[in-house]
Amino acid sequence: MAILIYPPTIDWTWMKQRPQQILSQFAADGHTVYYANRTQTAESLTEVRPRLYVVSNWDTWVNEELPVMKKTSHEPIGIWCSNPLLVKSLPDHLVDWVVYDCLDDFAEWHPYEPDMLQKADVIFCTSERIYQRMKRMSNLPIYLVRNGYDPGMELHLLPAATPSSKSILGYMGAWAPWIHLSILQRCAQLPNANVQVIGPEFGSKFVNHSSIQFLDNIPHHQLNQYIQHFTVCLIPFRINAITLATNPIKAYEYLASGKPVISTALPECRTMCPYIDVAENMRHFVELVEWRLKEPGDSESRIQYALSNTWEHRYLEMKQHLPAHFLS
Repeated sequence: MAILIYPPTIDWTWMKQRPQQILSQFAADGHTVYYANRTQTAESLTEVRPRLYVVSNWDTWVNEELPVMKKTSHEPIGIWCSNPLLVKSLPDHLVDWVVYDCLDDFAEWHPYEPDMLQKADVIFCTSERIYQRMKRMSNLPIYLVRNGYDPGMELHLLPAATPSSKSILGYMGAWAPWIHLSILQRCAQLPNANVQVIGPEFGSKFVNHSSIQFLDNIPHHQLNQYIQHFTVCLIPFRINAITLATNPIKAYEYLASGKPVISTALPECRTMCPYIDVAENMRHFVELVEWRLKEPGDSESRIQYALSNTWEHRYLEMKQHLPAHFLS
């Protein structure tokens, strides 16, 4: 078994994303995980599940606890990093290996990535575009392992929603600059339809619109109660450098509910056709929404696709690629 350290990037309870999901899989498999919150407090460790500890005082823990662990532990210790901005502060001298799990293609990350690749032993990528970029930059072992679905959300077990006079066109995720507001506004103009947005502000402010409801951040374990009432699920992303490299977690979660999913022309969503309907432009997007309001399509095939692409599947892919001495 191994000890894995995740440096402060996102808080454990903030929008359960790939880091929380993958590191939970490591802990479930018997490894010990120390997950550092971005928000720092005086509190030391909180065991949020067996063998998975949230570190809230990172600096103290790194300077006092980790050196002792390095001296006394007989288990390999590794860093699992998804934020290259932290590269200068990583305690890599106290560990046996470093994995860079490259999640996004943010321009502000690019200047830090050469140093990150110097420290890394293995690289994982969430999308084909990121994978190809990493291959151009490094000769390290590099693997494409996309995102997945968490069956613990129980979206695949949802009962049929109670019929309503209004259709809900739902978006779940951060309210970020890459959201195409005009698409949502057009969708909100459809007869007997409301747009519902679930997620926190992230670089963009919510807007006032009579037919767009903003619900802010909903705890991960409660999301199924809202998605159950979606009629059509939306991925209304602008096409830019960030979204061209995005493999949306929400796509797997939407599909697990069996609901129809409409996306803008994201390359990673194209790989999920025919389970996702991909629009070429704004007009096409609205047309696809109108069509799916009338013809929802095959819900069971969408559910089965999600269940074939869970976080456990992704963890097993990663484990297969990691050198044996990393984990034992």
